[in-house]
This record gives sequence, C-alpha cells and structure tokens, in this order.
Amino acid sequence: MKKLVVREGVSKGFSFIELLVVLAIMGILLGISSVSFRGANKNARDTKRQADLQIIKGAVESYRLEKGEFPDTINDLIIGNYLSSGYEDPKGGEGFNYVYQSVLAPGCSYVVYGQVENPTNAKACPTACGINPGFNIYCLSEWESVC
Repeated sequence: MKKLVVREGVSKGFSFIELLVVLAIMGILLGISSVSFRGANKNARDTKRQADLQIIKGAVESYRLEKGEFPDTINDLIIGNYLSSGYEDPKGGEGFNYVYQSVLAPGCSYVVYGQVENPTNAKACPTACGINPGFNIYCLSEWESVC
C-alpha cells in the first residue's frame, strides 16, 4: 500500500495573481456582452414600433374605406373600434410616442410616425407631405412608393 506524501509549504489553491487574471477576463467578457445586449434591445423596440405603426396605418385605411374620409385623430380610430388603446411606444414616457397627422396636402393625406432609437431603422416622411418631424423617425403614409 502506498502512503500519501504531503509536502510542507505547498498550498492547495490559487494564487492572488491567478484570481485577479480570472476576474479581469470575466469583467471584459461582461462588458462586451452588455454592449451587444443594449444594441439588441434597441433593435427589438424599433421592430415593435414599426409593427405598431403598420397596424395604426391599417386602421387608418380601414376607417377611410368605411367612412369615406380620414380620421381626425387616433382617438377616432379607438372610438370606432378600428384600433385598441394598447398601442404605446415600448420605451414609453421618454419623449417617444406615435403620431398620426392628417396632412391634406396634394399627394399626401396622412402620415403616421414614431421616433426610433437606431438611425439605421429610420424612414423619412415623404417630402410631398411637407412634414419634417426630425431625425431618427420611422414614417408611413398613404403613398408608400413616395416614402
């Protein structure tokens, strides 16, 4: 039978330097993942905004087909049961909101727009509408080919 030999002065564990290196690597990985996670959140919120604006645009078109005119406000769509009242910007309360505007300009009857967080998701309003709500806007109108 063999005997277990224990050497004097040899510790069983990691040195302080080894622990610092591991913690530094974990910190770097955490920093990289949090940056990419924030970007993914922005794109997800922008995708929801775009889908919501498409639904609002569809409600405006349904209202026009049935009533023969465009609604004055989004509330007209809610009152007429063309749209539920749950369409709010995913960021909510931070200057982001959805806007419906009846333009009544030649070649442009209305626009629906909202602010996006990622500039690559922006879509400008048609110049025929005469509306410039600012930068980072996703805009839909009656004439998608004009946008």
